[in-house]
Amino acid sequence: MVASPLGRQLVYATLGFMTLDLYRRCGLGSPPGTAVLGARETEQEAMPPVWRSNWSEVPAAEVSGVLRTMIADGHWRAVDDLSELRLLSWIAGETGSFGFRGEDEWLWGLTALAADELVPVAERLLSCPAASNWWRPMVRNDQRIVAFEGWPAFPGRCCP
Repeated sequence: MVASPLGRQLVYATLGFMTLDLYRRCGLGSPPGTAVLGARETEQEAMPPVWRSNWSEVPAAEVSGVLRTMIADGHWRAVDDLSELRLLSWIAGETGSFGFRGEDEWLWGLTALAADELVPVAERLLSCPAASNWWRPMVRNDQRIVAFEGWPAFPGRCCP
């Protein structure tokens, strides 16, 4: 899961922090082409100073340390309390814009530098009760018709 950009994005999101939190802790501001809307002046003053202009300037050891600190906060352990529907809804919301957000490249780059730090979170996500059905065998011949509200159902069997 931590070997791919999408997997790392999902695992990072499991931590419960905004991507800007990771960037600020690594001495970065907002990625080019993005902006923080609605931040109050006092919130901006409380953020750490920006001294780097690109994720590639951040040493891997520093990213590892930042992620270890974020993981130690433990917010991600709440994944055990999610229902299957809530977990799937959260994953759909988190991954629906994959590759279309301006900050994606920075997140992928930083998390690639410290992917090993994310392994315990990935393992917890993959072994949580809400994900237990992910590992059951799928019977392809028993699949049914997929339909979306407002669209005609797909005719015939969906799987050969």
